[in-house]
Amino acid sequence: MPPKAQRGRGGFKNFSKKRSAPADDDEPVSPIAKKARSEQFVPKELETADNGDKYVALKENGLRRITIGEWKGSTMIGIREYYQKNGETLPGKGISLTIEQYNALMAALPFVESALKERDEDVARPEFDAPLPQPKEPSPSEEPEAEEPEAEEPESS
Repeated sequence: MPPKAQRGRGGFKNFSKKRSAPADDDEPVSPIAKKARSEQFVPKELETADNGDKYVALKENGLRRITIGEWKGSTMIGIREYYQKNGETLPGKGISLTIEQYNALMAALPFVESALKERDEDVARPEFDAPLPQPKEPSPSEEPEAEEPEAEEPESS
């Protein structure tokens, strides 16, 4: 009995293994031109999300962000994609780093930059001593409503 055909291994059915004959013309084949990189997006300001977390947009449309927030009493740095659904911006795939993990990432960046330079990649260098831009203040329509103070219970003696 012949062995069973393997399934799920990819491959091409009905693919001809014969190679086409080389063209007779002597014109050199030009390599496919790479797309020119558009100008690099540089974040310009610290923004405030609907939930009050501060974030920096990494794309012009604001759907890729670095967010500084809090979870279970710990400050977290989130690097995340967002998406629009029914007019709301919702979090998608990403990663959240503790302060310790963020510090480890920052300590590793010189090594990452060195490896990128070996590949002739242009890397933007931030000016850490430059004055920080102030976060945008929410417009009056975006400001949260003032909460009414809770009634205090009378003290019993």
